[in-house]
Amino acid sequence: MKLLPAVEDRDKVEIMRTKKFISIIIIVTLICSLVACDARKDEGDSDSPSSSDSQNPGGSIDTPSQGNTTSPSDTPSQSNDPSPGNTASPDVTPPPSESTSPSESPSPDDIPSTGGGGESGLSGTPEEVLSMIIEGLNDAAVEMPMSIPPMAVTAETSQYTIGLSEADFERYVAAAAHSMAAIGTFAHQIIIIQGVDDNAAGQIKKLVSGADGYDSQKWICVFPQKSIAVDAGPYVLLVASYSEVADTAIEILKNAAGSIGEVITFWEGA
Repeated sequence: MKLLPAVEDRDKVEIMRTKKFISIIIIVTLICSLVACDARKDEGDSDSPSSSDSQNPGGSIDTPSQGNTTSPSDTPSQSNDPSPGNTASPDVTPPPSESTSPSESPSPDDIPSTGGGGESGLSGTPEEVLSMIIEGLNDAAVEMPMSIPPMAVTAETSQYTIGLSEADFERYVAAAAHSMAAIGTFAHQIIIIQGVDDNAAGQIKKLVSGADGYDSQKWICVFPQKSIAVDAGPYVLLVASYSEVADTAIEILKNAAGSIGEVITFWEGA
């Protein structure tokens, strides 16, 4: 009977030892697990940058700041490469200028070199030059019939008025003006024609003094004593009137212009 308590005590002791051993094993296992977890955590922290460093690009010396990165403007610009619009293709040659085409330059027949008036000191419109001539005749007390004021000549009236066809007027004349007797019983007319240039003035002088030019017999019952044509620079003076009027008008033109061309007398009447 005394052995039973001893056996029970021994069993209790074994049970207590077993529990204690198990507890020790559990505690050791937990401790090893915690140590292993801490080691893995420390290793992971050392390999990855801290959150503060990743959020602050300029806070770490090892991390390059955004200001040191290469901006797009630092890269080579494509505009430095020759573009097709900026480089001349060797296969494309510029077209010849129209202004330098020899086929379009005027031929000697188009602009005859017949001007003989030289450099002229005259300037102004034909009406102004004609008024100057008439004023000089009045100052010289030259006898003239009462005349109409200077009037412009058009291409449509040029054949009868100044002896130029409409085509020649449009080709050679820049402007023209005339003054004639107010009464048809006097054969009197003074004309100033401004050519497009000096050569045109020389050609105008030849045309109006030619056989198909100015008609000195257009007055029915009377005729001028003299009809003359003379050029001075781009201007042509044509007078069909008394001889004194024609001769004095030539001198007035010469004094005003400085020099005149050849005087052509193409009509002398009674």
